[in-house]
Amino acid sequence: VRAWERRESFPEPARDCTSWRDMGSSSSKTPTEGDDADVPVDTLKSSLIVNEDGSSNSLNASGDRQSLSTAPAAHASCCHCPDAIFLVLWLGSVVAMCALAFVYGLDEIKSGAGADKGKSGIMKIFGLCLAVAIVVSQLWVRVMISCGGLLLKCMFLSASLLMSGMAALCISQGLPYFAIPFGVMTLLIVTYFCCVTNKIDLASQCLRTACKIVRAYPSTQVVALVMTTVSMVWSCIFAMALYGVHDFFDAEDMSNGRRVVAWIALILVYFWGAQVCKNIVVCTTAGTAAEWWFARSSPVHPTWSAFDRAVTVNLGSICYGSFFVAVTQTVAAVVTKIKKKVDENGNRVLGAAMCCCVCLANCIAKIAETFTSYAFIVVGVYGYGFGKAGGHTAKLFRDQGLLLLEMDGLVELVLTMGSVVVALITGAAGALMAEKGPDDWTDGVKNPTVICGTIGAIMGFGVCQTCMSVVESANNSVLISWMENPHALEQNHPDEYEALHVTWKKLKRTEVAVDYAAEEGLVAPTEVTVERD
Repeated sequence: VRAWERRESFPEPARDCTSWRDMGSSSSKTPTEGDDADVPVDTLKSSLIVNEDGSSNSLNASGDRQSLSTAPAAHASCCHCPDAIFLVLWLGSVVAMCALAFVYGLDEIKSGAGADKGKSGIMKIFGLCLAVAIVVSQLWVRVMISCGGLLLKCMFLSASLLMSGMAALCISQGLPYFAIPFGVMTLLIVTYFCCVTNKIDLASQCLRTACKIVRAYPSTQVVALVMTTVSMVWSCIFAMALYGVHDFFDAEDMSNGRRVVAWIALILVYFWGAQVCKNIVVCTTAGTAAEWWFARSSPVHPTWSAFDRAVTVNLGSICYGSFFVAVTQTVAAVVTKIKKKVDENGNRVLGAAMCCCVCLANCIAKIAETFTSYAFIVVGVYGYGFGKAGGHTAKLFRDQGLLLLEMDGLVELVLTMGSVVVALITGAAGALMAEKGPDDWTDGVKNPTVICGTIGAIMGFGVCQTCMSVVESANNSVLISWMENPHALEQNHPDEYEALHVTWKKLKRTEVAVDYAAEEGLVAPTEVTVERD
């Protein structure tokens, strides 16, 4: 459609060549039955749809056809930036935070800097722990490809055995009443497993496909690691700003009201920035998954093309959606702080009420984060602004909301288990290196085994969470793309299509007749596709 709108810029083809003239010419001749004429947009869009008999009204020029055979989001223009006002506001908040950090916080940190600069040997252990975490995380991705469904079933089996074992232990100790809750939990776990058995198969296939995409494009994990580093730098800037502003208010003897307003504003800006960093990764992964799904052939690497869109044309939409999540998280943080103050005063009734408020605020924040995460998948796949993406996501939740949440919950179990396993292995490696490694690695460090084991476990969990966030975004992209564009997968990746098709039929669901992207004219179906596995 964009190419048709810009047809003036294309040279006039030769009479014996059938390319753009078939779609619509810029000639001013009066159209006749035998002459070429301009074709309306609707006609052009219909030419991009596969006919009922399986044939396609393809473009004749391979170069022209390839230029339209792109992932939907790749149509975004560099001059088009939806929700630009939120981008401007976010950039302003970043500049303000950095100014506060370096004007007020930097001097305070310099004045309080210590002179102890030793203990550099322990950094070698932390570096090795980081390497171990990266390697084990990649191995876990391979495990999820091979036996994701088996992992889920083993988790349910382990949970039911644990609960039934606790019930049997209570009965053997003469505590039958304590065994009742464990028996009920066992029954609920078994019942839920029986209800979601077929959905476990679907979750396993979606996860397997997502892991294949991540392994095909490992640069998505590089983007995630880079943005995690940026997020850590942003956290340091926030700490500097908070520290500096606090000391400034103490020196100027500011009122408590101004302190509270400043604290809330800093918290809001911090959460906003952290969400933007996180959602850039989501949009990048979704865009990369879309390029794999629609098998786009491009001279630009799909991940870097998607990342480029995420930090340019889609950044306004990312700032827009991230702002609402940041507001809910800020409200939850403020309510939690108020609850702590109430607990200190010893008012039990008000404390119980505030406990309910904290629970409600955290639930709202979680709902907002879940909803926007799917909306950002839509932004990354189709290139929509956040408003349109939010409406599209609301329609998805209205039609398939329960399935989306069930799939999300099942996959999150495997990803969380992977993070825990990597954390345990990395922590054990850190403790072992501190215990058996050279003495100069731990000189001057008290309890090196405990410290290295604990920090190694934290590093392993964080690194694996970064990797798993990419897998989770890819999994959500696969699920949404499957619901809306199954025929593109059938054409471009038949093996993955067949596996998902079988599990989808087990749920007694039917595929859409026409892909959403093709129906909207966002992509042109292709006869020849490019595999990037």
